[in-house]
Amino acid sequence: MRISLIGPVQIAAGGESTAIVAPKRACVLAVLAARPGTPVSKQDLIDHVWDGAPPESVMNVLYSHITRLRAALRHTSDARIDRAGAGGYVLDTASGHVDVHDLRRLAAEASTLDEGGNPGDALAVWRAAARLADGEALVGIGGRWAEGFRTGFRRERHNVLAERFRLELAAGQHAAVVDELAALVAGEPLAEALVAHLMLALYRCGRPAEALTVYENTRVGLRDLLGSDPSAQLRGLHRRILEQDPALSMRRAGTVGAPAAVVTRQVPAQLPADTPGFVGRDAERDEVRRQAAATGLVVIDGMAGVGKTALAVHVARALAPQYPDGQLYVDLRGYADGVPPMPPARALEWLLRSIGADVPDEPGERSAAWRTALAGRRVLLLLDNARDVEQVRSLLPGTSGCLALVTSRRRLVDLVDARPIALGSLPEAEAMRLFAAEAGTDADEETTRGIAAACGSLPLALRVAASRLRNRPAWTAADLLRRLTSGGDVVRGGVFAAFDLSYGELDGTTRRLFRLLSLFPGAEFDHHIAAALTGLTSRDAEAVLEELLDAHLVLDGTAAGGYRIHDLLREYGAQSIVDAAERDVALLALTEAYLAVAQASIRLVSPETRLLALITPEAAPIPLPGDLAEAEAWFAAQLGTIRQLIEDNLTAGNTAHAVDLCSIVLTYLNIYGGLLERRGLAEHGLKAARLLGSTAAEARLVNSLGMSLRDLGAYDEAIECFNRAARLRTEAGDPRGEFVFLYDGGLARNRQGDHGQGADMLLRAAAIARRQNDPRAESQILDHAVGTLARLGRVDEARTELARLDELVSATRDPRALLELKGKYDAIAYVSGDHATAIAGMREGLAYHREHGHTFGLASTLSFLTDALLAAGRHDEAVGTAMEQLDVLDQHQRPFQEATALRQIGAAQAGIGQHEEGVANLRSAVELADSIGAQWVRATAEHALGDAFAAAGDGESARVHWESAHAYFAVDDHPEAAVIAARLAAGP
Repeated sequence: MRISLIGPVQIAAGGESTAIVAPKRACVLAVLAARPGTPVSKQDLIDHVWDGAPPESVMNVLYSHITRLRAALRHTSDARIDRAGAGGYVLDTASGHVDVHDLRRLAAEASTLDEGGNPGDALAVWRAAARLADGEALVGIGGRWAEGFRTGFRRERHNVLAERFRLELAAGQHAAVVDELAALVAGEPLAEALVAHLMLALYRCGRPAEALTVYENTRVGLRDLLGSDPSAQLRGLHRRILEQDPALSMRRAGTVGAPAAVVTRQVPAQLPADTPGFVGRDAERDEVRRQAAATGLVVIDGMAGVGKTALAVHVARALAPQYPDGQLYVDLRGYADGVPPMPPARALEWLLRSIGADVPDEPGERSAAWRTALAGRRVLLLLDNARDVEQVRSLLPGTSGCLALVTSRRRLVDLVDARPIALGSLPEAEAMRLFAAEAGTDADEETTRGIAAACGSLPLALRVAASRLRNRPAWTAADLLRRLTSGGDVVRGGVFAAFDLSYGELDGTTRRLFRLLSLFPGAEFDHHIAAALTGLTSRDAEAVLEELLDAHLVLDGTAAGGYRIHDLLREYGAQSIVDAAERDVALLALTEAYLAVAQASIRLVSPETRLLALITPEAAPIPLPGDLAEAEAWFAAQLGTIRQLIEDNLTAGNTAHAVDLCSIVLTYLNIYGGLLERRGLAEHGLKAARLLGSTAAEARLVNSLGMSLRDLGAYDEAIECFNRAARLRTEAGDPRGEFVFLYDGGLARNRQGDHGQGADMLLRAAAIARRQNDPRAESQILDHAVGTLARLGRVDEARTELARLDELVSATRDPRALLELKGKYDAIAYVSGDHATAIAGMREGLAYHREHGHTFGLASTLSFLTDALLAAGRHDEAVGTAMEQLDVLDQHQRPFQEATALRQIGAAQAGIGQHEEGVANLRSAVELADSIGAQWVRATAEHALGDAFAAAGDGESARVHWESAHAYFAVDDHPEAAVIAARLAAGP
């Protein structure tokens, strides 16, 4: 006999398992089972089960629950519920019959074995304990007591897992458990003990860069969510990995040596929460499982509110352990009112990023990249709310090891290999059982049957109706039935009547928020967004959202403090807006709130950028970011919402707001990637700016278009855009037109590889900024000019300009600017041959960027450090720093930097004897550099290819690559030209 408190509360006896579906009844059993053999007073039971708000007839209800629980235990002699004197009840059973107590017994046994010097036996017991602890406790039970119990259980579970993996690693099982650890940490990224075990497992598997990435993710998460730093132990492990402490490696044969190029494998766990106390759909569940095993593709269709997503999530969570490489979820928004369906290319971008794969710039290439990335993986993919076959087709894995679950309101009959499972209304018995479980009522059968019929036996409508009954103690089930059947046809009375009933019970403020939430274009929202829509304070908005949550008119989100809204409810809310002015005012208020946060965020992301700011929004109810990491995280999370807000405002005629948002998004994307999207967005915004008649806005957007063309490798077109933007700036009375043109044009020439012209343009731009007394612009320009001069070998000129830059930056006392200034001195040391000084200085810079979460400062410093390590002949270290750079860039489209990192990885691998891997990466660098016209990167990769072939004894191939590189470097008399010429003269 077993009473389970892990997962849904249930009783297993005599070969049968009985789920205690009614939440209050399950809570009564849980309170008693938490202390088996110990009397629990009636008052404690009432307080724990009803959370301090019992119904008037609570004693009768409590006795009813006790009676039914006794009936559920009638088939076993191992447990019974007895009275404990006059004041309470006791569960008379051995503690070993309750899973959480059995878990504690196993943990104690394992600890004793371990302390007694039997780690092998201890590990076997810890494994059994971990299997038992797999899941959340008291699923479907709410209230303070249940949440406190869950919190304690999570601590126990963490301890079990931490001890198990400690011994797994001690036994040398790092390779066997690393994927399981990665999946656990993906779901609990702040569990420091598990994070430490994962870092060590990755390190021992020869994946130090991934170990460092895991640490960084945890550090940022602890700071953002808890305002704290990692523990001393975790910081110490991080430091030891950075130092490659030999003591971290397993002292046995087979220890992993120098790592080859690896691809980071993220293990996403994105499935939404399961529906507590899922009821019914037994036949459909079995069919989904059968098709999943047979074909790897399952399509579930049916009308809105029929429970497609709930069934898909329920089965997906049950099958998740069979897909250890990740579980992915995408809401395709096929039927979201006012929000367009998600394009397949964007869905593929999300999926590729979720598994840590590169995202091709060309949307047409993403499907092939997705299928390639899934080769050899076992991944579960849930595609929710698909519009049609074309939206889904390119997203399907196409590999036998994966499973795709698709939900749609339409039958996707043209999807090859799919045999759609059509969900209709629940069978009457299941609908009645679902309502009874959700409402926690013992209504008579006829009334329950009537309620199920009035709700069309649709799960969503049944849950909403049950919520109303639960939250209206004075109502009977008959009262609810009377209200449900007071008007409309079956469908209207079955679905929207349930919504009408809940909506009509709300006060005016709550109804207004519900209506306005239909205007929010994002997937999830919080109380700050609700405040922006309504003008409420954030605290009041949170209280109103909780009212809506209690009414089942909004749902819990995936993030803490987040909410979401079902498509059907969103549609209902949109239809409830009858005043166009209400819609217009709310959209404008939401947009201005987003604009305020976007302006604050872009100032942190790009402090040198002067905002267009056609609109000056009032103070936003949405919290502003406090540092760069928070700003980056906000943009990453909200980019899709901002895109749709731009469209919504253009449609509504709020052109200035749309142009401002467009300008900010382009500034962000200019730094963080999104090549093809940037061009389209810039052209779109440019039309709006012209419609607005703002020359300043037109100049800004023409300039952004030029930046997107530059990064696409269309350098001459980019220069023309910069030139046109300069003319527009002058026309608008902006004196900075010429030096902005020279600055952006100089960077374009640098990217192209024409460093001579690039340096000339940058120096001219700096001189103009100096004459115009614009020290911020001058220092920004000189920062690039110094690096360009150093690259050309014009070290004396670089030092002269660096002295001026030092003067400007020192006056600001900005810590980050001072660090970047020091980085320029390190760069001069590197090109001057003082590699030791350069390496030491750059490592200091790395520590600062890691501490402050400066993504691209970290990537840039890693790039310089890698080149310095290569020049110093420290190829093994260079492999690690170059691969870490590639990991940092992984979630951003930065092809120039990625090509550089590939060149560095290839050169380093060739230097440690990994010839084939090195040549492959160098050739990839050449191809990527060619695709964006980056001739300098191409030439440096050709140079490294020549060196690699020479080291392998292939002199003919070496000469071909050296000659190609020399042809480029000789034009501007680069220092590398002389080096290559000497090698060509001497022969390989």
